[in-house]
Amino acid sequence: MDVDNMAALIDALRLGMEPRQLHEGEGVQYVLVPGIQPTIQRIEHWKDAPTPRRKSGTINVFDIASFNMLLRDHGAEAAGATVHVDRDVDKPSVVAVLNPHSKHGAGWGDFRVRLLFQPTPQWAKWRGLDGKMLVQEAFAEFIEENAVDVVTPPKAELLEIAQSLDIRRTVNFRSAIRLSSGAIRFAHEQDDVAKVGAGEVAVPDEFVLGLAPFTGLASYRVPARFRYRLTNGKLTLGFKLQRVEDLIGQIVKEVVEKIERGASLTVLEGPAPAAVER
Repeated sequence: MDVDNMAALIDALRLGMEPRQLHEGEGVQYVLVPGIQPTIQRIEHWKDAPTPRRKSGTINVFDIASFNMLLRDHGAEAAGATVHVDRDVDKPSVVAVLNPHSKHGAGWGDFRVRLLFQPTPQWAKWRGLDGKMLVQEAFAEFIEENAVDVVTPPKAELLEIAQSLDIRRTVNFRSAIRLSSGAIRFAHEQDDVAKVGAGEVAVPDEFVLGLAPFTGLASYRVPARFRYRLTNGKLTLGFKLQRVEDLIGQIVKEVVEKIERGASLTVLEGPAPAAVER
């Protein structure tokens, strides 16, 4: 502290004066705060400066190429960057901290690149009904609207099943029999009002979706099994996506491997630490 600022501090101690500015430079000012233990506070204010004093903030991206590109583009910071992966099935995350603590000293930890595992709209639709039971009409409508996501059986076959279920939404079902092929055959009574004669409708035991669970990442084959309940002649239907936890784990594993190859960085297990509070 220079002589003038020291003199101001002494005067403040003597007079109990209000806080006063001691010095102001580009983007920073020093303020004397009197009291029993007077202090000098350093206050940064960058809104009028041409550029910030240093890089900070979080850059969010959706794909691995963008993630690795940013690490390369910020070479000085990325040289000491740490990359952290959280393999939580519900909220996976990959975060690069470009100014972390290191063996060479402390870092603010507030300049980051985060790969967002943002669910795609179609994945959100299927996951939203995963394990839920629907009346025939609602189930048929959902299948018709989203048949484009089905890999097997053929879409035309699945649409035909959906239409058959929709037509038979008011009939009473007598039984459900699992066939040797794995399909489930539902037998129903005649419905004179709906003009539907007694008959049967078969639903495959399982089907396979082709979906990209997350924006900017690859598509995967997702197996699913049909579910049904037959209660007092009324049929409800649903589906259960299979091995979702394994699928998410595989996606995160592939992401980590590509980051390690593309950015030449070792990925650390566990969520990124919080930035240093200022």
